[in-house]
Amino acid sequence: MSSSDVQKNIRLFEAVHTGGNQVVQNVLDAGVNVEVRDTPLRRTLLMIAASHGHSTMVDELLDRGALIEATDRWGMTALMHAATTTSKRTIQVLLERKANINAQDKNGQTALMWSAMRSDNASETTTQTLLDGGADIALVDKRGLTAEEVAQGGAKDVLIADRVTRERALFRQAAGIDPEDQPKTTRRRL
Repeated sequence: MSSSDVQKNIRLFEAVHTGGNQVVQNVLDAGVNVEVRDTPLRRTLLMIAASHGHSTMVDELLDRGALIEATDRWGMTALMHAATTTSKRTIQVLLERKANINAQDKNGQTALMWSAMRSDNASETTTQTLLDGGADIALVDKRGLTAEEVAQGGAKDVLIADRVTRERALFRQAAGIDPEDQPKTTRRRL
């Protein structure tokens, strides 16, 4: 790789991190591969844009041929990266473009589980978006935990516990269970 190519890649990754859509378009127009990856994490431009909630850039990268189901070093997809943000729109863009909502990373975690792990109230919005998109609440990770149980694991203080209680109601509602009923955990091994 020439020093000029290295400089283009550096500019491209910086622009994706900061949301510089025009710079990204210019560098890609100059011939840089849309599937170029960072090291050592092996994230694609699409994953980085999704992890920063840059929905317009996500759409542009998909238009240019970015692979929506590509995985990074840990098996995370762009949708899983988006689920760690507060960007409901980025998740919607990926779902509209047919991202696999129930894909699992190397630890068996789904986008719904990544959203449930967040320890702030903004995760309710992303969790609801994923539930509305058809996320399977019965899937379990390699530890045998469902998304609801993953959310409970984050309840380390009263504020987080309150968020978990509201998220638990979302999970139960999605499963057709009265939110006031005691939780009944259904586990399904893959």
